[in-house]
Amino acid sequence: MNFAKLFAGPKHGKHARTAPFKLTWANQHDVEERGIGIELSMEYAVFGTEIEPRTDEVDLFLVIRERRVSVRAEVAEKPRFVDGGKPWYRVRAKFLGVAADDYDLLLRELTGAPEPANKAFDELQAGAKEDNDYRLLPLGVQQGILNYLVQHRRLDSVVEGQLPAVRMRSLGKHRNMRGVFRKINITSRKHLNDGTVSYNTVFLIDDQHNVEVFSE
Repeated sequence: MNFAKLFAGPKHGKHARTAPFKLTWANQHDVEERGIGIELSMEYAVFGTEIEPRTDEVDLFLVIRERRVSVRAEVAEKPRFVDGGKPWYRVRAKFLGVAADDYDLLLRELTGAPEPANKAFDELQAGAKEDNDYRLLPLGVQQGILNYLVQHRRLDSVVEGQLPAVRMRSLGKHRNMRGVFRKINITSRKHLNDGTVSYNTVFLIDDQHNVEVFSE
């Protein structure tokens, strides 16, 4: 394989690392295909594959520090080239959903940070604060967020009397031509097949408690 062709291309994002890494990906039939990891960052992965992704979104499976990490990603580009008479695709996939602990693992891997001394305690403390912050949102805002996530298959249907599987992180204020909005990130989980997939969705909330999805 001519790796020069795969590694050619612009670099994107902060903490991006260009080096081969283990990766497989799932196509529209949930069959895992072999890939060659090329570039990795906090926002995306670039990989080579002989099989063309036929869907807008794919599931990526990365091996980071001997741990298998699942990521839901959007296919941003997939230029095709031929090497040795065989077609290859250089796929750039933008991350859409990744579990919070996997996100932290990825950050540590890209920055060279060590494992936390008391990871379980830190995660419990962070999770409790995020849950409390979410419950302080007005009920109408909570319902608007949940309706969107369920309709877009980013959250299991919410059973009355049970707490939804969501966590919130405040992203400060956002200003556009229509005014100033509160900006929040909601991490949600959806059961798929025998496992779960985590999603991060950014919402804007105005002073009248109207909710909309933020798109850059």
